[in-house]
Amino acid sequence: MLDGDSVHSYTSLEEKQIVSRIWKKDPSLWLNKTVDIQSNTGWLDSVKWIETKREFFEEFSVKFKDRKFKTVVLIGMGGSSLTSFVLSSLFAKYQVDTKFVVLDTIVASSVESLSQKLDYANTLFIIASKSGETLETNILYEYFYNQVVLKNGYERAGSFFVAITDNGSDLHTIAEESNFSDIFLNPFDIGGRFSALSYFGIIPALCMGVSVSSVISVISKMMDSCSERVSITDNHAINLALYLISNQKNNRNKLTFLFSSSLQSFGYWIEQLIGESLGKDGLGIVPIVEEPVVLTEQYGVDRCFVYYRLSSDKNDKNDLIFEKLKHMGIPVYMIDIESYMDIWAEFFRWKFTVVATSIMLNVNPFDQPDVLLSKKYTNNALIEKLSHPVLFSSDVKSELINMLHNVDKYSYVAILPFLEYSDELSCSIQRLRRAIVSKFGLATVVGYGPKYLHSTGQLFKGGLDSVKVIQIFKQFKEDINIPNYKYTLGELLNAQVMGDFKALKERGREVVLWEITEDAIESIDEITVFLEETV
Repeated sequence: MLDGDSVHSYTSLEEKQIVSRIWKKDPSLWLNKTVDIQSNTGWLDSVKWIETKREFFEEFSVKFKDRKFKTVVLIGMGGSSLTSFVLSSLFAKYQVDTKFVVLDTIVASSVESLSQKLDYANTLFIIASKSGETLETNILYEYFYNQVVLKNGYERAGSFFVAITDNGSDLHTIAEESNFSDIFLNPFDIGGRFSALSYFGIIPALCMGVSVSSVISVISKMMDSCSERVSITDNHAINLALYLISNQKNNRNKLTFLFSSSLQSFGYWIEQLIGESLGKDGLGIVPIVEEPVVLTEQYGVDRCFVYYRLSSDKNDKNDLIFEKLKHMGIPVYMIDIESYMDIWAEFFRWKFTVVATSIMLNVNPFDQPDVLLSKKYTNNALIEKLSHPVLFSSDVKSELINMLHNVDKYSYVAILPFLEYSDELSCSIQRLRRAIVSKFGLATVVGYGPKYLHSTGQLFKGGLDSVKVIQIFKQFKEDINIPNYKYTLGELLNAQVMGDFKALKERGREVVLWEITEDAIESIDEITVFLEETV
């Protein structure tokens, strides 16, 4: 643990041999904390592990191509799916013959919409869960397995599924019993949000046509740049960690990202890694992703920025923002990358950066102690068969105005919609974010339920207590019964709304629970106009 001003010093980090001790997986790096670093840092050996599996990966690629699937659907939540989400966005141009889809929602209309589009005779499902016990993943598996049985027959059903999980998990057992086409047992010492450079990232990448050899080459260079062999002042991860911690010490803890347009999806992976790893013990750094850009002078004093710049993109607008931020004296850190493939190096840079930052904050980067609270209350709601959240706000406008007016300059707003995602809904929520930033000077984050429960949910409950929460939900007409479960998708979604609401309240968070009874986009736009005209 580094105390006081020493936290800003390269010399202090070097004297304490922070870099070499991370590589050696030294648990004494954290002060008075039991941190199981040995069981959570297998990603430090990524290249060595991938090298040992090279032939195996090449064989899988050949087998996958031979089956000529039209669609691959990865079902997973949080760290088990976010890497695939990033990769499918970045490498879409490679997906000529096979479309890659990530399913991380249980909104019934979204699930049904996807199901109706699939050609089940030519679709591969990747079921991804480290623990093998992720409720949403298991439920979605049951639904789609049943669909495959109906379309392709029981005997062949397993051949349309692949599992990525830990050895001995429930999913491992299910995959064996159901004769899955492949079962990938991930190294036990790689946690979910740190799993990008394991089966959870590599197998989806192979389905997208990415070369393993090129992945190894890119990661190796970044690992060398983060090793004890380079000067600490040239260490890519330590430079970034010191930037984060120095701003955090100066209350600039709203880490706002600017991305070249092609890189936008990468922000959601970083968001989970930072939020879930550092947001605990009342501390943390709040990652702000895809927030609408406002006038530079409208940003609060709690901001610092990271600008990810892909050289091949059109960057004129972001370059201008970068220069304005520097001119205003707002901290901004630029990371230039040359190609999409460099994203593999960035996965590693950020993992090392976050661990180094956690040491300086003295928080355990590998646990998520407040996530279980939401699960407990969700289970209670399911047991009590609460079909409808009962504590929703009766006057949303007045409650929002009251909440937003009674904040200090270091607060931020988390907008958490349990709604069916669409581009139109996203634009509506972006307009709401812009109004909050420009009118109140507050940073904003968005987390779609239930997937944020597996990503930034830890941050909202266990991190900085300056968060103000807007939970949005709607009763859906569409619903789906799931084989082997006593509740529907809609009932589970309602229980999750209620469960996280209670967990947030127990942690002392101010929450507006907003039930939308009419059209969601029109309702959100109405509130946005109200805020713009009232303030």
